Amino acid sequence: MKRTLLCLAMIASTLAISPAVAAKAAPAPQLVDSFDKARDTDPTYGLNDSLGVRQSGTARGVTYTRVAGNWSSTDPPPPYYSQVNHPNYPGKLSFALTRSAVRLDAPVAADLNDSYTVTATVDPDPKSLGTPGDWSSIMLSRTSGSVGYVTNGDVQLGLTVSRNGDVQLFRSGTALFNPPLTTTRAADGFHVSVAVADASKANPSVTVTVNGAAKTTGLGTALPNPYLYLGAYVSNDKQVSTVDDLTVSRVSRFADSFDGANDVDPGYGLNDALGGRQAPLATQTYTRVSGNWWSYDPPPTWYSQVNHPNNPGKLMFAISRSAVRLDAPVAPDVNDSYTVTATVDPDPKVLGTPSDWSSIMLSRTKDSSGYVTNGDVQLGLTVARNGDVQLFRSGTALWSSPLTTTRAADGFHVNIAVANASKASPSVTVTVNGASRTADLGVSIPKPYLYLGAYVSNDKQISTVDDLAISRIDPYPNLKYYGYFAERILKRWGNHIPEVTGFANLHWISVSPDYDDPSSGYALSDLDSCPAHSCALYVGDEFFPHSTCQNGTCPIDPGLVRWKAFLDKVKPYQDKIGAIYLKDEPQDYGVTNADLQTMASAVKSSYFGSLPILLTLSGGKVNPNTYVPAEVDWLGADDYGADAARLDYLISTMERMTGGTKKTYLFPPTVVGPYTGQYDTPEKIQAVQQVYFDAAKRHPSVIAIMNFGPWVEAWPGQPITYPYQIPDIWATQERLGNAVTVKE
Repeated sequence: MKRTLLCLAMIASTLAISPAVAAKAAPAPQLVDSFDKARDTDPTYGLNDSLGVRQSGTARGVTYTRVAGNWSSTDPPPPYYSQVNHPNYPGKLSFALTRSAVRLDAPVAADLNDSYTVTATVDPDPKSLGTPGDWSSIMLSRTSGSVGYVTNGDVQLGLTVSRNGDVQLFRSGTALFNPPLTTTRAADGFHVSVAVADASKANPSVTVTVNGAAKTTGLGTALPNPYLYLGAYVSNDKQVSTVDDLTVSRVSRFADSFDGANDVDPGYGLNDALGGRQAPLATQTYTRVSGNWWSYDPPPTWYSQVNHPNNPGKLMFAISRSAVRLDAPVAPDVNDSYTVTATVDPDPKVLGTPSDWSSIMLSRTKDSSGYVTNGDVQLGLTVARNGDVQLFRSGTALWSSPLTTTRAADGFHVNIAVANASKASPSVTVTVNGASRTADLGVSIPKPYLYLGAYVSNDKQISTVDDLAISRIDPYPNLKYYGYFAERILKRWGNHIPEVTGFANLHWISVSPDYDDPSSGYALSDLDSCPAHSCALYVGDEFFPHSTCQNGTCPIDPGLVRWKAFLDKVKPYQDKIGAIYLKDEPQDYGVTNADLQTMASAVKSSYFGSLPILLTLSGGKVNPNTYVPAEVDWLGADDYGADAARLDYLISTMERMTGGTKKTYLFPPTVVGPYTGQYDTPEKIQAVQQVYFDAAKRHPSVIAIMNFGPWVEAWPGQPITYPYQIPDIWATQERLGNAVTVKE
């Protein structure tokens, strides 16, 4: 592994300083990153490792992307230039060797009071191996495509903290502090707070506090949903700059810049390059809909395009009325609120009429035609070219006179903030280019679908949308569980539940004696590592002892003596168990239908009877002739070489086998093995993860993803694989796991 050779002893633990508040303590930040516990190994160098344990808050699980951090290049440096939890800088994000930066992959979001705060402890050049003017930087940019250099024109707020204590604030390259704010380094660096108020207004205020010294200034440009960049000016290869204890008050877990799509027939860019243009938490598709009050038929695909050469980096509506639906519902946070922001520009070339509009709509149904005054649109907002803004509820205008505003250079910056979304009458605050109005909505909209549309009155006119951001969506509404097979199975393989803390909530665990060493006894104490109601407890060996399953036969334990004793053994751990997993692939071992039924009935009649009962079939046994006891609640299939078509077949067949009454679950491969077929490289294993999640989107019966591969022998005699040996695959799985399990 190539590693920067640096030496600095771990200093005292850092103290986060929050800005003072007058009446009550500020709410807990949605995202906190301690940078602890990451595995700083090639090729990821810890940047997105162990997010589930090092991050906390309701937005935990947000990834980072390396960017250039340089005014002279758009290419990010080698990954080892920025590392997390380097042995010489434990529990910190460190920059070394030269200038570089990282982007937080979910934009900062204003709260219902139109404010947000970012805090961190930065330490530029702690060993004094550079120059007194070398700095750490905290930047906010409206674009996800910034290279992350503090004086770039696309950095609307750029803060530098130099080793000598000078603090400077830049707006699009212009210094705002004259003279700089000055402060003195603390033992662990500089405690920085950046607090922005009136973020969506024309001139937000920003208060910078560094080690107790504070300065407030007007920013002079709206900054409602910026991306956060962290960077450093490192002037030589001996020097480092560190960041610790990052907090962000609120983030949008979905964003789409509409950049980089390939606008060609037949898709015209609508769902192209999603992984690059959307925050990589959970890429999400769109569907074209009518956008008309009199039809449900979608228009030709070219009526809505993304990244058209004449309108780069935007969603464009043209020719006539049309709309698109985001294919995942908006989801409220723990405070029952959500926000939607976007920049819309109706008729920017003034080729239509002054009243032609762009629309943002929230509907309870996935089947709306996407016209703003439809009865199924519980919240519909229009922004007209002339600056008139109107809010509709199921076709009724809520404002007797429109909210009026003036177009900015790039259109109208819209912020829709809904509070008490699931209550009978939520409140909605609409802010457009700094003008705000609040209304009672009069109807609950707890988990609506978002539609974007436009009234285009002639074939010369267009309407555009840019920089869409949503506080939270639920990309996989039917998926409730994510975990791994064999997190604990054999004593010699170990207990690995702690390795998936934070992003997995379904843990396959066996505490029965090792099949190759019956004298090992029951590992009951390993149940203590299960979070409450999270472990899928394997009971196959208690009904079908491994030693008796040979030569294609697998008789059940006579009298169920072992099962009955097992019930007494595990009863003290009852609250740790969330599901019961029957004999794995029973038909392949020779289990008869009668014995399988006996097993299912015994589990159902026990004190475990209220828990989901899981049965997994091998792919070859997914067919109408395979017996599934009625007591089974979830039916799963493992077929590790399956492609999208095969997965559709497996899920559809399982649904037919059970009359559509059962939930289903899938096993993506995690490690290359003799059983993974076409997925014979780590890159292919990584790519197929999304294939499984896309299958889950197509089939609402899929309730869980249970990965297979780490911690078990890929083939007999080979060592088991650990997460640190598959960092890219593991990072992808952790990101997807967070999309399933972090839903509050």
